[in-house]
Amino acid sequence: MAARIYREVQGFEHQFWVSFSQPYSFNQWGRGLLTYLGVILDETGDENLAYALIRQLAKERCLLVLDNLETLLTDETQWQPYQQFLQKWLSRDTQSIVLVTSREQPKLSLRKSKWYPLAGLTPEAGVALLQSLEIQGSSDDLQHLVQLADGHPLLLELTVEWLRQERGEAAHVAYVLNQTDLNLFTDMVGEHRDDPEASVGKVLAQMVERLEPRLQTLWQNLSVYRQPFGEPQAQAM
Repeated sequence: MAARIYREVQGFEHQFWVSFSQPYSFNQWGRGLLTYLGVILDETGDENLAYALIRQLAKERCLLVLDNLETLLTDETQWQPYQQFLQKWLSRDTQSIVLVTSREQPKLSLRKSKWYPLAGLTPEAGVALLQSLEIQGSSDDLQHLVQLADGHPLLLELTVEWLRQERGEAAHVAYVLNQTDLNLFTDMVGEHRDDPEASVGKVLAQMVERLEPRLQTLWQNLSVYRQPFGEPQAQAM
């Protein structure tokens, strides 16, 4: 949902997406954002940095997305300056918006912040997603796949991409349901059913763990590429 808002919502002078899949110190993150805005801060200290960020973000209508914020919550020392920045932000009246995604709700003032718990897609919505992606199959089979993926839209989209690679444009869900790998898929996804910490990342991490060491090394080497890559880059790894 955050990605859709970031792509489709209009009216912002600047948009920033920061992923905390790997946690950054507040100093590293904040100064990096100020540099992007063309500002060099001479003062030191997290409090000065927080006020400088708020001043800059309040000058124009901005959208700031803080993705995977839960990675900061396990370390109180690391989280504290972010918490103070967000509390200061909530005390100001600006046209800018800070959008946070997190698997755990951080402790912030509820007076000015709003939290929206997100669940997986309903079977009907999941079937509609698969049909919009032009995946063929009966309604029952499509619903079965949605249930296996626990309604997770990204996992469904990953499955669709794999299916298209295997079967081309005439992709039929029956090909997935008839595969011997379905048991493995069911086991791995099933381990995370009803887990509030479940994510595609967890499922993929478990898949990587089951690879032989040589393939794990290849996966890790290729993971340095954030953009699509071709055969020369793969050979270089």
